[in-house]
Amino acid sequence: MDSTKANKGSRPSGEKKLRRVRVHRSMYLERTVYDRLGEAYKTTSHELYPLDVRKSTFVEACIAYALEHLPDIQTVLRQDR
Repeated sequence: MDSTKANKGSRPSGEKKLRRVRVHRSMYLERTVYDRLGEAYKTTSHELYPLDVRKSTFVEACIAYALEHLPDIQTVLRQDR
């Protein structure tokens, strides 16, 4: 059975492959947020099957989406104060 990688794909010959540069950083997250993220990943991975989505790719997509919606994030942060 072929599985398709979400962050890898077939590229036409001659097209340069962009190499993703990743860094390792640690941060503390609230347990409930971390658990919600894990559940969201499981659900999304299941719904996208047979596409194989790595957890790091999923988290990167969530962060990228959040960065594109900073006004919404700022509203949530103001409400939490």
